[in-house]
Amino acid sequence: RKMDSTTDQNVSLLRQPLYFPLRLQDVDDINDPSMCRYKEVGWTMTPSLHWTFLFEVVEYQHTNLSGRPDVLCRDTDGKLFKLIGYFEESVKPRRNDEFDRCLSPHIKSGRTLALRYGEKKLFMDMTVGIRLEDDHVPFLEVIPGSIKELLAAADALFESEKSSTCWSCGQSFQRLKMCAGCKCARYCGKECQTGHWKLVHKTHCKLMENILELTGRGRTPFDLAQHTGKWVQFRY
Repeated sequence: RKMDSTTDQNVSLLRQPLYFPLRLQDVDDINDPSMCRYKEVGWTMTPSLHWTFLFEVVEYQHTNLSGRPDVLCRDTDGKLFKLIGYFEESVKPRRNDEFDRCLSPHIKSGRTLALRYGEKKLFMDMTVGIRLEDDHVPFLEVIPGSIKELLAAADALFESEKSSTCWSCGQSFQRLKMCAGCKCARYCGKECQTGHWKLVHKTHCKLMENILELTGRGRTPFDLAQHTGKWVQFRY
């Protein structure tokens, strides 16, 4: 399957569909992977880059007909689909610096889900969605904000990297004060910082850490050696 592999330097990395698909239609089918995201290694197909599907929770449903919990989700086009998996079981740590976690208390309506290496599939009821196997659950992250808020915060961060302007008034200054919380937003003075906090940054501030982690991963090449026996083993 062909896909546009070009990147647009004029928008945030979170708006680049190759690395961060925002629509279900831009997610690879499990039986038809895009050669823009995969490469042939021997007799198998392995990822050639990092990608993360970003979508929003509509409703968490504790059981479905198959006995698995599922989540009704929505992409940025408003298309509804289901994410099916075992979210109520604690995830075993893969490394010493990871911890057991149960995702279900954090999956709430209006929050963003970030699924690394997500692939869609056709279910038996002829609907298309995402099935999350046990070994793939650690690659699902819950972000405490809507997809609209996440993208708006990412856009603000992207614009600030191009010039030294105050995030509130937009004027250029040689020296700006940094937000003590996210260490990203910059202001010319207390008045601008207070006004911007009340306007949008109270919401955006808590998302900056997620954005930095997502974009940082997106800019690094995929290292197969680090994933052998983990997701690659699950996928193939």
